[in-house]
Amino acid sequence: MSDYLPQEVLLEILSRLPVQSLLKFRCISKSWNSLITSPNFITIHINQSLASNQTNNTHTLFRHYTLTHKKELFSYRSDTDDTFDEYQDLKCPLKSKYGYYTRIIGTCNGLLCLSDDIFRYTNTVFLWNPSIRRYLTLPVPRVTTDLYKHLMSVYGFGFDPNTNDYKVVRISYEQGDNGYVFPPKVELYKLSTLSWVDLCWDQVRGGLPTFGVGEHFWTQVYMKGKVHWVGYRRIRPSSVCCFILLFDMEREVFSEMELPESLVRGYPLSISVALLGESLSVLQYDKCVHSKGCTIWIMKEYGSVGSWSKLYSINLQRRLVRTLGLRKNGDLLLAVGKDLVSYNPESEKFKNLGVRSARDAFHVASYVESLVLLKEGHEVPVEAQNSVDEEADSHRAVMEHMEYAIQFFTDRSFNASLIDLLLTSLVVVIYLCLMLLILF
Repeated sequence: MSDYLPQEVLLEILSRLPVQSLLKFRCISKSWNSLITSPNFITIHINQSLASNQTNNTHTLFRHYTLTHKKELFSYRSDTDDTFDEYQDLKCPLKSKYGYYTRIIGTCNGLLCLSDDIFRYTNTVFLWNPSIRRYLTLPVPRVTTDLYKHLMSVYGFGFDPNTNDYKVVRISYEQGDNGYVFPPKVELYKLSTLSWVDLCWDQVRGGLPTFGVGEHFWTQVYMKGKVHWVGYRRIRPSSVCCFILLFDMEREVFSEMELPESLVRGYPLSISVALLGESLSVLQYDKCVHSKGCTIWIMKEYGSVGSWSKLYSINLQRRLVRTLGLRKNGDLLLAVGKDLVSYNPESEKFKNLGVRSARDAFHVASYVESLVLLKEGHEVPVEAQNSVDEEADSHRAVMEHMEYAIQFFTDRSFNASLIDLLLTSLVVVIYLCLMLLILF
C-alpha cells in the first residue's frame, strides 16, 4: 500500500498515529520499520503529539509507594472532577536495592529519568519509556564514592532541541571538613554517545559557579530547553542568597535567575521549583519538614523576573508533605500526611482521593507518549498472557482503534479545508485497514 503513496504523505499519516499502532506497523515491511525507528521520524512524531495535544497520547502519570504491599507503583490516572482513578498499570524496570522507591529526576518527551539514591548512595541511573516498555541503564559516572568518600549528587534531565539529544547533567559535591567543597564536579551524559563526559571550568562558558543546590528532594523543572533547580550561595556564615539555577541543555552552560524578592533570603531546603500548568513556579514551605503551609509563586512571563506573582497561600492544620501539581479542574494535588488530597484553594475545601502512600513517594507529572528509546533501549519483561486473554485483547484493540479513528476524523472535520478532509479520510482508511490486517 505504501508503494502508491509519496514518502511525504506517508510520513504525514504515520506521524499522526498513536504509539501502540506504530509499534505494530513496524512488521508491515522493512522500509516501514526503518522509517518508524529512525531518529528523524521519532522527533517528528513527538513534535506532532506535543503540537496537537492528542488526548490518546497524553496522560497523567502517577507514582506512589503502597503501605500494604510495600511496592513502588506507576500508573496512568484519569484526572476528572470526581475521580483520580487508575486506568493503566505501568511496569517499572528498576526495583530499588533497598526495598523502597526510586528518585524521579524528571520527565521529558515520553522519557522518565530515575535514580536509586534516595536512601543510600548508588550509581544507578536509568531512562525509561513506559509507553513502549523500553529502558536504558546509564553507565557508572566518573565521579563516585570509590574516589571520594563523602559525596552528594544532584541530577537534571532534559532535551537538546538543536541536536535532538537527551542529556543528564550530574552535579557532585565532595564533603569537606567545613561543608561542601566548591566548585562541584559536573558531568554530562548524552543519549547519542551513551557515555558521560566531564565539564571542566574551561569547557563551560562562564565557568562553574560556586553554588549549592537546595531543597530536600532536589526537584528540577525542565522547560524552554533548560533545567531549573533552587540554588543558593553563602554570603555570610549565617546567611545565604537563594536563586534559580539553570543549565542550558544546548549550550551546556549554567546561569542564574532571580527569585521573588521575599524568597531571596529564605531557607533553601524549604524552597522548591515546580511546573504548574505551563508556568515555572516556586513553592515555599513554612518548614523544611512537618510543614503545614505553602506559598505558591508563578512566573507569568518566562524569563521576566518582574512577572513573579503570588498565586496561593495554603495554610493547613495537618501535615503538608508536598504540593504535587495542578489538576485540570484548577484544584491542587497535595500530599497531606500519607493521603493524596485534592484541594480547592478558592473554597479551601479538601477531597481525599483514596490513595495512601509513604509520605515522600507521591509523584504526579504530565506525560506524553513517544518512541524515544525504540532503538537504544531494552525491552521491559512482561508476564505472558494465555491465548484467551490475547484473543480478547485483540478484539478489544480493534474496537479501541476504530473509536480512535472515528474520533480522529471528527476532531478534524470542523473548519477544515477540502484538502485537509481528503488527507484525514485517507489517514483513517489506511489506519483501519492496517489494524485489521495486523490483528487478524
